[in-house]
Amino acid sequence: MAGLAKIIEVHSHPILPYEQGAPVGPGQKQPNWSVESAISYMDEHDISACVLSDPDSANHATGQEARHIARRVNETLAFVPGA
Repeated sequence: MAGLAKIIEVHSHPILPYEQGAPVGPGQKQPNWSVESAISYMDEHDISACVLSDPDSANHATGQEARHIARRVNETLAFVPGA
């Protein structure tokens, strides 16, 4: 759209390697996801901000498992490239 500077992505999920419970379609595998690849994608498509929400596997966890997933997701996403 002409006149709009950048896009804000409001529905995105980090697919992290320790969350193997995330559902995928038949014959599909989980995509390779990283902070760096997400930022590269954003740069390529002129996306200025991205709102990440927990992946599906985190929604089905309870108790200690849920806390463990939340901590690992937060620690992974707190990484700042080049810092």
